[in-house]
Amino acid sequence: MKKIVLVLVAAMVLVFTGCEKKETISMPFDVADVNNIEMYRNAEPYSAEKQVITESE
Repeated sequence: MKKIVLVLVAAMVLVFTGCEKKETISMPFDVADVNNIEMYRNAEPYSAEKQVITESE
């Protein structure tokens, strides 16, 4: 029983320390250069819906 608890605690520590990292993505363009954003949303690929965002906010 103690081994199972130890493994669970170790797994939780690894999960929570991995979530603290922040990653940044640098794009080769400026934010002001973006006119619209197109994305597809849904959990299932065959029923994904296209959404186009043109607002600046």
